[in-house]
Amino acid sequence: MANTNANGRVVAPAVLQAQLSTDVVGFNLENNQASSLGQQYITFQETFLPGEVTTSTHLVAIVGGQKIPVQMDVKTTNADGSVRSALLTFEQPSISANSSLAFMLSTTGTAFSTGPLSLASLNDSNYNLKVTIALQGGTTVVLDAATLLEQALNAGTVSYWQTGPLATQGRLDVPIAGSLHVTLDITMYADGSTSTDVQFNNDYAMQAVGGTAVYNVTIQQNGSTVLQQSNITEYQYQTWHTVVSTTGPSHANVVQDINYLELTGAVPNLDLAAGVDPAALAAERITGNQILGPGSVTKYMPTAGGRSDIGLMPGWNAIWLITQDEQAAKYALVQADAAGSVPWHYFDPKTGTYLSVTDYPTLWADPRGTPTLTQQPSSSSGWTPEAAHQPDLSYVAYLMTGDRYYLDQLNAQATFSVFSDWPVYRENGLGLVANGSDEVRAQAWSLRVIDEAAWANPTGSVEQHAFAQLADNNWSWLVSQIPAWTQRQGEAMCLAPTGTAVVPQWHHGSRIILPAPRFRPPKWAMRMRLPS
Repeated sequence: MANTNANGRVVAPAVLQAQLSTDVVGFNLENNQASSLGQQYITFQETFLPGEVTTSTHLVAIVGGQKIPVQMDVKTTNADGSVRSALLTFEQPSISANSSLAFMLSTTGTAFSTGPLSLASLNDSNYNLKVTIALQGGTTVVLDAATLLEQALNAGTVSYWQTGPLATQGRLDVPIAGSLHVTLDITMYADGSTSTDVQFNNDYAMQAVGGTAVYNVTIQQNGSTVLQQSNITEYQYQTWHTVVSTTGPSHANVVQDINYLELTGAVPNLDLAAGVDPAALAAERITGNQILGPGSVTKYMPTAGGRSDIGLMPGWNAIWLITQDEQAAKYALVQADAAGSVPWHYFDPKTGTYLSVTDYPTLWADPRGTPTLTQQPSSSSGWTPEAAHQPDLSYVAYLMTGDRYYLDQLNAQATFSVFSDWPVYRENGLGLVANGSDEVRAQAWSLRVIDEAAWANPTGSVEQHAFAQLADNNWSWLVSQIPAWTQRQGEAMCLAPTGTAVVPQWHHGSRIILPAPRFRPPKWAMRMRLPS
């Protein structure tokens, strides 16, 4: 529901502001359809200010005096141990056609009376999802999701993303052939509904076999075909996904308090009052769901200037944050999906994570080399990834939704940023992408995405530890160069007491010094104005 300012530019709708000490942050749920939207479970990610929400807090979403219990799956924590980011799940009430509801998150909730949902309760009688992959050459693989889930639960190989009385989500992974494997993120809700993110990942790296996969795919839910596509050509190091839900595609649009989000330091300080030209918003039209399509992302990334996808953030993400418009959100998420099409996904099946520079300190994804670990030449995939002009494709999508697939994309890009650099420049396993030798913009954009991955990955996870170490290596090296650079430049760049880390706060062009710990999140504070 578009709102406009005095200049006729689109701005976000107002949200409730905290009035009580127990209030945290407001948000709206919009139904922009011509028919009412019934009750259903909704999940999105929220970022909190330090000290506002503890890990033992019981949240409720208050609307019209009604308190709705909220399941909170904590992902990251602040230095004081409070919650920094969490997935929030609750039962959205019915919303009339073309209307919205205003909510306030509050800390006045109580503990749930029931325990977490168990994925073991899903079976062929209540969870019927089948994926058929007919590979070129005659081999056909049929995946029965319920059976695979049972096997993974028995083997103890399910990786959980949500665990609670309203929603539980687990991940399982199935090798298909060569470098192709299928990942299923299965979510069950308290009302019996399910949602499955089906991911086709042709991204196994450092294996004896791999290469391009050509196949037909059919996905059936409860006996009905929900997706059928022939002759999919998926080059190595590409991925794509689709979400299959028993509740259908209709969901409320979440309007978050972006000013509050800016205060957390998670995003730059956009000029929210300036708004967006209505013509720029109207231009964001989705023209079909093309599997492995580029969206609006420039495939030849060395292209410089005149691009909406490069800069501090892609233009579509700025438009989404500023307007909180449903059309802008959908458009931005389609572009985030396009990140899967970029052949820069280097997954290690031995560790279940993307390749680690610790494991492969001298590995280089030299673009001149094929068919080894590298980006595909333009004659095959059509993509030419490059660090110096890489767009920031996945961070905002993950920040707003908490969708695990978008975190995968962020981690893949951060991994590419390390391995695309010459090992001599990056000092092998130290992973110094900010090294004083590469193009300045290559150093900046590579370090940006590594910082984002270190900030976004769940606290204590293997990925968070790895990217935080890389970020710390880079910022420690930058600090160590300050005396020499100061002498060479003739002015003090900054002062850094022993044991501190420098992080780009971007405050009117000044560099801010932050105290320890070893790694701190990217605290954006640059005032931006979106061009007309």
